[in-house]
Amino acid sequence: MQTQGVTVLFVAHSASSIVELCDQDGLIDAGEVVLKGLPKTVIANYQKFIYAPADQRDELRRTFQAQSENAPALSSEYATEAAIDPAASSPQPIVAASDDSPRSLYDPYLLPQHSVQYQSRGARIKNPEIRTVDGQPANLLLRNETYIYSYKAYFVDAAWQVQFGMMLKTLTGFELGGAVSHSMRQRLEHVAAGSLVDVEFEFSCSLLPGTYFLNAGVRGDVNGEDVYLDRAIDAVMFKVQPEVGLKATGTVDFQAVARVVTTSAVV
Repeated sequence: MQTQGVTVLFVAHSASSIVELCDQDGLIDAGEVVLKGLPKTVIANYQKFIYAPADQRDELRRTFQAQSENAPALSSEYATEAAIDPAASSPQPIVAASDDSPRSLYDPYLLPQHSVQYQSRGARIKNPEIRTVDGQPANLLLRNETYIYSYKAYFVDAAWQVQFGMMLKTLTGFELGGAVSHSMRQRLEHVAAGSLVDVEFEFSCSLLPGTYFLNAGVRGDVNGEDVYLDRAIDAVMFKVQPEVGLKATGTVDFQAVARVVTTSAVV
């Protein structure tokens, strides 16, 4: 129906479904549209809104309304790669390797243009980055190589039942997968005020060539409720480099091996 030009109105609380299905998005609060735009941007701000302390939501609401008033009109052609994040498709200078062998690279200009950070509830995420296993910064990655995603979490206030997380997403915001530092039953019991915590996630880049993002999050207990103490959406942007002769298709590399055997002549 969409390819035939039919407008479909999809109403849901399922963020992943909206990102996957929709070209345009609107956030409704108390019966009023307070934010309009690309699904990826609206969903990120929707999550920021619902996890914000109650006394900060009115201010966020006014901010969203101002953003919508100043936003350009959307069309079906607007949701392009460059519109979602200009750095994804624009040519950028890179720090190149000294020879032609494939290796991880770092492009200082490959930065997310639409990052969203939650209202802090006692913690603040700082310095998110990807590194190679030998410690070199990288954001132009190689398929099937191992990398380290890291960030620092500074605790302004004391925190309890603390857990750190990461989420890897496509360019449009679809969540591919992530990880947490501690299970629900093994969270850090207490982190003192003034603490600076180094968080690292080692991961295998099982992705095919394309543009991707990483989130970072810190959760903890506030008055008996499990909430985000801080969260950074699209904290880091990276690309997986193209390869000559690559046979895998799609987004994730499942290490599929093709075997084709001819048993009789084809007429």
